Amino acid sequence: DFRLTAARSLLKLALEEAGDRLMGTEQPPSSDKGPRPGSPLYPQLVEEALEVCEQHLGVLGHQDIDRGTPFPCRTCIDWDRFLQDYYCVAHEGAGLVLSGAQRERCQDLLQRLAEQLPQFSMEGKLNVWILKPGAESQGRGIVCATRLEEVLRLARGCTAPSVQEGKWVVQKYLERLLTIFGTKFDIRQWFVVTDWKPLTVWFYGDCYLRFCSRPFSLHCLERARHLCNVSVQKWYKTSPDQDPRVPPDRIWSSKQFQAYLAWLGQADAWHQ
Repeated sequence: DFRLTAARSLLKLALEEAGDRLMGTEQPPSSDKGPRPGSPLYPQLVEEALEVCEQHLGVLGHQDIDRGTPFPCRTCIDWDRFLQDYYCVAHEGAGLVLSGAQRERCQDLLQRLAEQLPQFSMEGKLNVWILKPGAESQGRGIVCATRLEEVLRLARGCTAPSVQEGKWVVQKYLERLLTIFGTKFDIRQWFVVTDWKPLTVWFYGDCYLRFCSRPFSLHCLERARHLCNVSVQKWYKTSPDQDPRVPPDRIWSSKQFQAYLAWLGQADAWHQ
């Protein structure tokens, strides 16, 4: 999943960052360690991402059932090298160049993927993932990561006593999310499960919102910007760049949230 999301993200970055530039005559970097930050990458990287996404679409359409085509992540692509190059583009400022034909293929593939993947529009372009210890609460031990090796190192190598038997919940992080005044929030909703067969869930009639103490940013993964837990945010002071409309206690009632939605012209969203 990390690799497939990286391939999709690269196509998005190619369309966004390449702009109207077409494939030129740039020479490949002399170093065999990959491109330097800020230097253009050869279209091979885009071509590989296109190949992976094409194969993934085939799998989503069940075209892999009657033939021996391997799963997209088991192709001849050197994934270690691909991801290192992707990191350069997504996180270190390296550029991309692509041909007009590649541009059209990128647009077509992304459109087709959007039709197949319900959460496609929320993925973003930086491939951020969130790791949560399997038996913790109050935001303890939760981290965000953008590199596969970091995810694997944390999940496989953590010996902290709070992480029981190294069990983690690993999820794709929501990169395109609703913010209020540029700040991430979450909704604390109480419920109780009274039966499993049949599944019976009772929701409390009210809820409240919890804000972070600093503006949302995917380029800075500190806890103050991404974990809304009161037990986490109580250790942080509101940053100077925080919108002054964010409440000082970082709490809103559901009625305040409904008033905000009405101010946005979305008064019905709450009930819907």
